Amino acid sequence: MRQKRVEGMNFPQLRREAGEVLAQDANRLKLIEAAMICLTPMTLYLMLAAVWQLLTLPLAAHGPAAVVLCRAGLWALLVLLTQFFTFPLLSGLLTMAAGMEAGECVALADLFAPFCSRCAYGRALRASFAVLWRLCALLLAVQAVLWLLRLPGSPVLFWLLCVPAVLAVALPLFWLLCGGFLTPFFRLCRPPQAMRERMRPYARSVGLRYWLGYLPWLALSLLSFCILLLADVLPRMLVSYFRLCRKLNEMTTNPEDEKS
Repeated sequence: MRQKRVEGMNFPQLRREAGEVLAQDANRLKLIEAAMICLTPMTLYLMLAAVWQLLTLPLAAHGPAAVVLCRAGLWALLVLLTQFFTFPLLSGLLTMAAGMEAGECVALADLFAPFCSRCAYGRALRASFAVLWRLCALLLAVQAVLWLLRLPGSPVLFWLLCVPAVLAVALPLFWLLCGGFLTPFFRLCRPPQAMRERMRPYARSVGLRYWLGYLPWLALSLLSFCILLLADVLPRMLVSYFRLCRKLNEMTTNPEDEKS
């Protein structure tokens, strides 16, 4: 599908409007608390990684095949945990942000809305899979490049080639994956098919500008030990994402279609 560039989208204004939404009804505090709950599965990820480290010590005596099989089992568990629990929980966080952007009264309990019914959980699973396979594709591509760079013997050569090679693969792949930028909005908010068709050609353009606009703030968050990320950047990103989707729908709507 031919991608288009949307004109007149004011991204700094979107961030300011997201800040205004967060200042109402304790929305910022609700998103911060919800984000902290979403971090709780990290304990399970770390536990699985520790168990894998304990298993590889006795398995190393049985050859590299046993270690590779154990690693494959670990990654399978991590993917299943992400698909069936972590990402559905994150979809609840996105649903909260979507409700806040729409001016609804959102409670912290809405974080667990994807687990409240079969229909909601199925919708969360479809949204999770749409994001997970793209993330896995990006990670596999980067891992493949790192593995190939380790084949020539010199570690100095590895570090000299590592960053350019990873960027050469990750950046074009990231550009391709930005085509699915609107997928969470489509899956969770379920807009009409006509709206999806109007918005889809602009997905890569707005997605790239969205991530580039928040890249300096994400880098600054690392310097603050992710305190700024949790307190301001992440809540603002979540709300501005749905505000961006709504603005994009308004800008791509044909006035003649509304009259008919």
